[in-house]
Amino acid sequence: MGSYQKADGITLSQLNNTEYTNFMNRVLTLLTAGSISKLTVTNIVNSIKPKLVQMEDLVNRSTANAETKDLLKLDAERDSYVSYLLATVRAA
Repeated sequence: MGSYQKADGITLSQLNNTEYTNFMNRVLTLLTAGSISKLTVTNIVNSIKPKLVQMEDLVNRSTANAETKDLLKLDAERDSYVSYLLATVRAA
């Protein structure tokens, strides 16, 4: 077996939404990779999975919304540069 290092000083409340959903996905992967029937958490794992999918969808939407403003600004700048370039080529 490999060696493991304990992560001190990190609590779940310090994680942002993306990090938290990633953590939860990894925990569920570990639980399902092992024998969850021996741990008697089958019902809990099955009830968490759909909620985690919803949470991932909300995180993805909020990330997309935050980036949309920047992308629209970049698109406007790009359009301006392309218009200038095409006008210069037409004039020449």
